Amino acid sequence: MQPAQGAQITLRGEYLAEHTLYLDNRIVDGSVGVAALTPLRDSYGQLWLVQRGFLATGPHREPPKQLLPVARLS
Repeated sequence: MQPAQGAQITLRGEYLAEHTLYLDNRIVDGSVGVAALTPLRDSYGQLWLVQRGFLATGPHREPPKQLLPVARLS
């Protein structure tokens, strides 16, 4: 079942940081960059795609050099 639009949820599980994806062409406060999307496997084995933040990259197309912290949610 899917949560209602705008619902607040709490997830417990483990980020699969090695599978982080970067959604290009994002603009936040006038800065060009990428949104970092990391899958999280919850305690039931379900995968969730979590937007973990924004990384400014400037106008170039190289992969971001900043690494997101690896975290386990419990």
